[in-house]
Amino acid sequence: MGKRRVEPTVNGNDRTRQVVLMSAMAAAMISAAAVGDNFVDVKVYFDGNCPTAVDNWVPTLSKAPPERVRWIPYELDGKTVKNQADFDIHFDPFVGPSPVERKDGTVLSPPVSGNAPVGVLYKYTVTAPACTPLDPYIRIQ
Repeated sequence: MGKRRVEPTVNGNDRTRQVVLMSAMAAAMISAAAVGDNFVDVKVYFDGNCPTAVDNWVPTLSKAPPERVRWIPYELDGKTVKNQADFDIHFDPFVGPSPVERKDGTVLSPPVSGNAPVGVLYKYTVTAPACTPLDPYIRIQ
């Protein structure tokens, strides 16, 4: 005769805790996806302390699931990540820096809004102290 599997018994309080924990974990995964953990990487090439170019002049971002731009500073050779790069991203040069997030030397955009019109080019500006600004675009699909 085969071995019989014995299931542990769970009282009502333990079961409630399991359900609450599983619900909280599911909500965290949904909210993480909702804020746009999908990235489109854009390399920002630096000559000394100044950004001089980007590798993707018009990256395309999706609304569903929402994507974000991750600007990564690189040395001019395009192979070496530039540590300690001082740069900002502006979506409107008259307003100032956009609500970006900084993480490990990169700059992250907010996720694409579900209300953003598609097929439109959005200009943004890459700035650094005492440097000529760059004016690339983002396309939303």
